[in-house]
Amino acid sequence: MRIMRTAGVVTAATGILLAAGATATASAGVDGATHVYRAILLGTLAGGPSSIPTALNDRDDVVGNSQLPDSRFSHAFRWHRGQLTDLGMLNPDFPVSSASDINNLGQVVGDSAAISGGFHAVLWQHGTMVDLGALGGASSRATSINDFGQIVGTSQTSTGAWHAFSWKHGVMVDLGIGAVETGTPLVVNNVGQIAGGVMVGTELHAFRWQRGYLTDLGSLAGFGYANAINDFGTVVGFTRVPSGWGHAFSWRRGTMTDLGILGGGPGYSSANSINDFGQVVGNSDVPGGGSHGVLWQRGLLVDLTTRGVSPDAFVYAINSRSALIGSLPLGPGGARQAVLYV
Repeated sequence: MRIMRTAGVVTAATGILLAAGATATASAGVDGATHVYRAILLGTLAGGPSSIPTALNDRDDVVGNSQLPDSRFSHAFRWHRGQLTDLGMLNPDFPVSSASDINNLGQVVGDSAAISGGFHAVLWQHGTMVDLGALGGASSRATSINDFGQIVGTSQTSTGAWHAFSWKHGVMVDLGIGAVETGTPLVVNNVGQIAGGVMVGTELHAFRWQRGYLTDLGSLAGFGYANAINDFGTVVGFTRVPSGWGHAFSWRRGTMTDLGILGGGPGYSSANSINDFGQVVGNSDVPGGGSHGVLWQRGLLVDLTTRGVSPDAFVYAINSRSALIGSLPLGPGGARQAVLYV
């Protein structure tokens, strides 16, 4: 199962408060039990000022990025059974790296400042970092990896345009779908289906790609992109709606559904992750201001603050065990710390 993550995610959210009985029903997990979450703070690298998670696998391993003490640089990290590990970088003279995803084998992908200039997509495995190169341009970025080692991301070509790529067994291939939006992720599931955002004329649309064929998932009002795809091909993400706000969406079997917001009034929401049980998590604006982590399940919208998630948390992803990753404020100034909710 593929779990994804945060790049390009709109963290402002939305709102309708459910009746207490509906909320209790909706918060039931896949085994029928009600989830009450416990927070595990993941810390920061070397006591740095902040950390942000980006993905987790089904073993509750977490990857993300942490700013270093007295430095503007951030390094990719992996958290495993209480241990936070610095994954390092390609260029010691420009010590920057970023982790985007982790699969169930523990392989991690992201990017790092390259010695040749620009940034290159990288793979961390077996204690080593592999530079994946680029499609003829200066920079590339890996954003997702499935359990078969297929990696997807974006890369500059020799013309400077950013194209989607797939990498496997040492070979990077242009997907052939033209220019893609670099501020949003590309994600891949274990079937090899890829989702993301692509320009269609003057509009950004969510798409799903499979075996050389691209399906335009569209949007609800001229702007949309995918954040995650599960192994059944269901895609979730963010779309503008006719009111002008942006809402979380789910796309399944040819239909894009507005997942709404907490409170039902004006505001934003975003669907950031989906697991193979169809549980979707993200964030939603709430009446009166602020944003809460939310769960969409069985057609209902659950405010996760009723299940032990902090009102200050941004929620980025969910795995097949219904564990969550998010971030919490460390104090004034906007710094945040990665958190695992189990």
